[in-house]
Amino acid sequence: MAAFAMSRFDLGGKRALVTGSAQGIGFALAQGLAAAGRRSF
Repeated sequence: MAAFAMSRFDLGGKRALVTGSAQGIGFALAQGLAAAGRRSF
């Protein structure tokens, strides 16, 4: 992923809650956060 795109997912030590991540937009967002190094549960 490009550096610009990765900076869009920078949460600076904050937490993110993604609901509806089983499919669609939520799933894509969860994948992007994981690629940026965020932990997911």
